[in-house]
Amino acid sequence: ASIFCSRVEAVAMAAPMVQVNLLDVEATEALGAALAHEVRRGDVIFLRGELGSGKTSLARGFLRRYFGNRLLDVPSPSYLLHFEYQCRGAAPA
Repeated sequence: ASIFCSRVEAVAMAAPMVQVNLLDVEATEALGAALAHEVRRGDVIFLRGELGSGKTSLARGFLRRYFGNRLLDVPSPSYLLHFEYQCRGAAPA
């Protein structure tokens, strides 16, 4: 999977691309979890890749770490137009 990371204000410009080759699902989820510690309000992460390239595994690792819920159900981002997760203690936007 190709992972594109940029700040919202930089989306219109050429965003930097980082390509990472990972050995297995566990490594992909671990990368997602590591990214969850690095994001800040306004960050945008785009995932692009063929079916089976690891987008769901990366999203699963990211969202489970971000929300602190190891059992969080994370659907495939390939088929979603919009999906909202509620933070504990946060008011809906």
